[in-house]
Amino acid sequence: MHVSSNAAPRSSLGRNARGRGVAMAIWAALCVVVGSPWCSLSCTQPRAREPDCPSPVNSDGTPKRASTQYADVPGDVMFLPYHAFGPQASAWRVAGLQWWQWEAGGSFEPCDAFDIRIAVTTLGDRAAAEARWPRAHSRADLIERGLPDLRWVTLDDALRYLAQTQLEIADDPDLASIKQTLAATEASLRRFFPAQRMAPGAPAQPAGAGPATAPAP
Repeated sequence: MHVSSNAAPRSSLGRNARGRGVAMAIWAALCVVVGSPWCSLSCTQPRAREPDCPSPVNSDGTPKRASTQYADVPGDVMFLPYHAFGPQASAWRVAGLQWWQWEAGGSFEPCDAFDIRIAVTTLGDRAAAEARWPRAHSRADLIERGLPDLRWVTLDDALRYLAQTQLEIADDPDLASIKQTLAATEASLRRFFPAQRMAPGAPAQPAGAGPATAPAP
């Protein structure tokens, strides 16, 4: 089932997103903040994974994993799976929605999975970064060129989002696993990027973060 929406990924939120897309985004945000029982499971649960869904393609014919996978560059850029920033209900605020950014809406077939990578970077020249690590802008880029769907996020924005979201859900035991995921991602980013590359005022590492590691792809 394909649900139409006007929601846009973070990279294009500067445009006037309207209608259903805005409503979905607001509802998703409330989902995480208040833990409403009326929210669908997609707010806090990951999509189905292997071996329950063995097909390598989605219901729309796109591959579940882009053939091009970029390697991290210490100190410059770290590529993380979308779910490292939590469920779409919260992650949309920093990385956009969890479907292909060139599509007007998202597929909600149970076995669909979108290989969206969040590129966390300290590089100031975004144009140069995107030239070095090109991303898919269309279905053809994904299928024919094998390019991944990247969402570029600055290190400071990533750390700010992770710290803020952990505070928002700190008192909800039902969201403890999400908080653990976010804490692990924050710890991994802080180990990967030298402290001097972080802007003054970036959130300090929370006490007890420990040697956690970010979620695997």
